[in-house]
Amino acid sequence: MGGVKTKIQRRFWDSHARGWDAMRSKPDAMSQIDEVIASLGERLPAGGAVLDVGCGTGQHAVALAAAGFKVTAVDYSPGMLDRARAHARERGVEVEFRSLDVNEATGFGIDAFDGVLCVSVLQVLDDPSRFIDVVKSALRPGGLLLVESVRELGALSRGDDLGMRDRAVNGLKALVVKVRPSAVGKYTPADVSQLLEAGGFSVVDQATFEATFTVLGEKTAP
Repeated sequence: MGGVKTKIQRRFWDSHARGWDAMRSKPDAMSQIDEVIASLGERLPAGGAVLDVGCGTGQHAVALAAAGFKVTAVDYSPGMLDRARAHARERGVEVEFRSLDVNEATGFGIDAFDGVLCVSVLQVLDDPSRFIDVVKSALRPGGLLLVESVRELGALSRGDDLGMRDRAVNGLKALVVKVRPSAVGKYTPADVSQLLEAGGFSVVDQATFEATFTVLGEKTAP
């Protein structure tokens, strides 16, 4: 499934899986993940079903499962998913991991989830409005969508402690953005809020962190 572009992107993220995992596993990153999960979890029914779209190396999905939620997590990078599964095993939690290109997803079920988490994905979607429609259909009435996006492109994966491969990957990302700015979307909290509201969500909360921000929307339209 997927064309040449998808295959290239998948290989790109496979090559970055180790560095992304290391970055997401740092104490300050894990502290932020716990805060984000808590802000979503306190609004969800106990033991509710949650979908993590673009789960990467799985830190958010595993934290949700550890908090007692039934978690389904999808990503199209085998390298990312391998590390995500390893984290779930280490924590002794169950997460249903699926290999899926979010840009090609046509549905995640109807009224199947109480919450959806979308972290560091919005900026690489081909059609964010279509994605919001797909997510909305998957959410039950009153369901929640939490979007986390970077405040500045590349901010999450900077650091002198990254290995040579990951520094090279970051350099390639910066080059792609410079040569083809439209390849990666740039969003502000107001942009995300507008996108959610246009897609049938009511914005109920926002938060700002050092490198990212979150917007939480509640499904209001059928």
